Amino acid sequence: MKTNDIRLFARNGIYEVLLSTGFGDETNVSPVGLHVRGTDLKIFLYKSTKSYEILVRNPKCGITISFDARKFYMALKGELNNQVRFSKNGFPFIDGDAVLLAECLLEKDEDPATFKVVPHEAMLNIVEFPAFNRANALLIDALVHLTRLPIEEPHTREALRILLIYELSTAKRLAPELADIVDEIVDQVMKAYKL
Repeated sequence: MKTNDIRLFARNGIYEVLLSTGFGDETNVSPVGLHVRGTDLKIFLYKSTKSYEILVRNPKCGITISFDARKFYMALKGELNNQVRFSKNGFPFIDGDAVLLAECLLEKDEDPATFKVVPHEAMLNIVEFPAFNRANALLIDALVHLTRLPIEEPHTREALRILLIYELSTAKRLAPELADIVDEIVDQVMKAYKL
């Protein structure tokens, strides 16, 4: 299905997606924020990341849209890297509700670097459209905040700690099936940041 046959991003904003990259035998899947302004799509990647390293060598990427918070957590832990496949045109991707095959072209080589996303093809795999799930949304938001902890100042970490307590405890209460992820995150954060 061609990308102009469907509209994956109905409004401007930042969408949490899974970015698949690959070069040779090296593959990576990372949760990233896709910035959408009309038809302008951008992602911002720090130069120290594996996604940046791979995209500067091979700009082909896959942007997977998923409603499953567990997938985002698995990507953060590197557990989805071995699930990357390549389309017949060489675009890396993992399965999801919808996948956008695109080129991520380096636009500004700063830190973070700006990549312009140029869509080539969209694949829809949605059999039924899931309703918005608050627990998954809170857990994904908590994962975004967790990735910011290493770069934040100590005084900002306290505000993030309060927010993380709310988001993680609420996600666990609303979706007991996510309890194992929440418990693992809490354990790791407590050890790493003594929060």
